[in-house]
Amino acid sequence: MGPLEEFGKYTGVRTVIGRFVPGTLTNPSYSGFMEPEVIFISDPRVDRQALKEAVEVGIPIVGLCDTEHLTSFIDLIIPANNKGKKAVALLYYLLTREFLKNKGIIEGDKVPFTYEEFLERAMNPKVRIIIQPQDRRRRRRRRKK
Repeated sequence: MGPLEEFGKYTGVRTVIGRFVPGTLTNPSYSGFMEPEVIFISDPRVDRQALKEAVEVGIPIVGLCDTEHLTSFIDLIIPANNKGKKAVALLYYLLTREFLKNKGIIEGDKVPFTYEEFLERAMNPKVRIIIQPQDRRRRRRRRKK
């Protein structure tokens, strides 16, 4: 979650962090509706709803794929380890750097950010996990009439 936020912050690219709401690409009456030129997917298995909608609408798809992913509907595959936090931080650091170089915003090795910033966000996410206590009471079954 963290490296993707850094990518969006430096590049200005709109990112969807967390759950991809169904209808984001296909329902014009939805308030969060988008019509992007390209979809970039970090993990085809996790982002399957975004993948499904992009295929339905005909949006080109770029994806980070590991060896176990099905790549049938992905137009440009970037083979990478997208499971480890350090690997994902490095991938987004490199993508951000190359994106800014190709846009002409930075020149050579003059980068306004460091890999450590991406890595720090990946290793220390600001996510709280709240474990809710289980209800220990027995539930009654309804009797059929």
